[in-house]
Amino acid sequence: TQYEILKSRTLSARVIHEQGLAENPSFPGGREAEATGVLSRLWAGLRHFFPSSPAAEPKDALGVPSKLIDAYAEGLAISPIRQTRLVRTTFSSPDPELSARVANAHVQAYIQQGTEIRTQGNEEALRFLEEKLVEIRERVEQSEADLNRYRRERGILSLDDKENIV
Repeated sequence: TQYEILKSRTLSARVIHEQGLAENPSFPGGREAEATGVLSRLWAGLRHFFPSSPAAEPKDALGVPSKLIDAYAEGLAISPIRQTRLVRTTFSSPDPELSARVANAHVQAYIQQGTEIRTQGNEEALRFLEEKLVEIRERVEQSEADLNRYRRERGILSLDDKENIV
């Protein structure tokens, strides 16, 4: 399960977004890497005159185009280390510094995502318990009011917790 989470498109999109890989010329599938041929370079120069519609590029998580996530997934490798609970995470690109940075960012994003999920669960439990506490306080207050009304109606006088005079 954790391997699949490490390979998830959402996590990949998060790293692409956080690291600005869509604009990085060294990233396979990045904006500059698209412009390889003469026509592609010409189109890259004229692109700002013809804004593309949002439907032109299908978007995935965090508004990252699907093709960038696909390119990212091709460079990403997640493999278990035998007889341990460790996982080897690597990223392949022409730039070794980019590869190391992306692999580290991917692991950090995974850790951060796990922390956020646990925090979210704790916050939901806290909200639930706070709601229950309010309900219980209201019930205790109502019970105390009922007890005091009963004492007045029956003429019971409390001196302390153990002695009552009728």
